Amino acid sequence: MKHSEPLKLDIELYFAEELSKEDASSLESHLQQCPVCHDYLQTLRRERNEFLADHPFSELKIEKSQSPWFQKLLDILTRPALYPVYGLLLIVAITVPVLFFGNRAQISDEIRYKGTAGLTFFFQRDGVIHEGDKRKQYRGGDQIQILYNSTKEQFAALISIDSRGQISFYHPQQNSDFCSEKTTAGAGLTFPGSIILDDSEGSELIILLLSDKPLPVKTVRTWISELYEEFPQISELEKVIVKKKLKPVSQAFTLLLHKE
Repeated sequence: MKHSEPLKLDIELYFAEELSKEDASSLESHLQQCPVCHDYLQTLRRERNEFLADHPFSELKIEKSQSPWFQKLLDILTRPALYPVYGLLLIVAITVPVLFFGNRAQISDEIRYKGTAGLTFFFQRDGVIHEGDKRKQYRGGDQIQILYNSTKEQFAALISIDSRGQISFYHPQQNSDFCSEKTTAGAGLTFPGSIILDDSEGSELIILLLSDKPLPVKTVRTWISELYEEFPQISELEKVIVKKKLKPVSQAFTLLLHKE
């Protein structure tokens, strides 16, 4: 296919790892033959790398309420003044299957974001930052930076639970009775802390809860603990948390990571 403009929609979906294996393979073959589309993909990668270079992971050690083997990271990305530099990187913070409703091969500059997009992430290993892929396996010491979407000003709480049932909270003020942080409306938002995985076996379920009011730590811990007792398999717990949201919670996003 010859064209003067890149197939932006397909390339952005490919960049966000939202294409099926068949479509991704087909596009990769096209990219090898089309310099226009190849250059556009390189532009996306360059902007991502510039973004990560400007906003690296920085470590902040904060005592955890239950799981001392986690550490926290302080991230400056939540400052509104930094939003303009996000550029095209925002597409890695969304899921966009809704875009398939149109002709995927048609060139379009209008990107429509699905309102209930899930979590996406970057991870740092041995000093190198990579795009996250939940299909991969992770190891102790990997630093996970979560990105999420918010449709309005509200509150966000970041929690995780591992295969052993250990629950961890990541709000900066660990002595607070509430685990939520105020968030703005936008895409590609980051919680003011990241996660360092420990060496325990099994999986880690990361949960982000959005609500109109701050969520009490005790209430959230009890809710997750009771669900875990009923559904000790992390994969099943993930489904239940989304379906049986805590009453004050407007949206519940999950990310299940498997460790080596």
